[in-house]
Amino acid sequence: APSVLGHIERWERHLQAPYLPHPERALGRARASEEGWLDRRPLGPIDGVPLTLKENIATEGEPTPLGTAAVELVPAPADAPAAARVRESGGVLLAKTTMPDYAMLSSGLSRFHPLSRNPRDLGMSPGGSSAGAGAAAACDAARTRCSGQRRHRWRPDRHLPTRKPRRLAPARAHAKSAVRPGA
Repeated sequence: APSVLGHIERWERHLQAPYLPHPERALGRARASEEGWLDRRPLGPIDGVPLTLKENIATEGEPTPLGTAAVELVPAPADAPAAARVRESGGVLLAKTTMPDYAMLSSGLSRFHPLSRNPRDLGMSPGGSSAGAGAAAACDAARTRCSGQRRHRWRPDRHLPTRKPRRLAPARAHAKSAVRPGA
């Protein structure tokens, strides 16, 4: 978890993908998961796996702005079923990810969140209703190095192919329809 949190900290100011990060809570959950695995008592199949949830999935005690400034920021009274299953199975929730107003704008523009950036080209948005999730996945979950350059490579120390398959690059899928900031 510390390496993932460090990666988020390094790239958050560039990508603007996470919403409501909770690094201390994530580290605590990761430590608890490690203890469970050492005792051979994992909570579930995703116990200890760092992940994010889209911002429109309610998590107890946190506001769910739906990507827009038009709703009142009221803490959710309970987890949505998806968030509850993640917690019950031991997933380590790092943060929620940004989205456009009501998840309805293919451009990724939001009146509440800053525009998420495409990790392949920081001058563009990944676009789509899951703009923040797409940027986060392209930068971190696929084990790529975020560089702000168009060409990405897998980390060679992972013994993986040097070129990412197109289907694993969600941020690239919207590159032609992406919005340039200020346009």
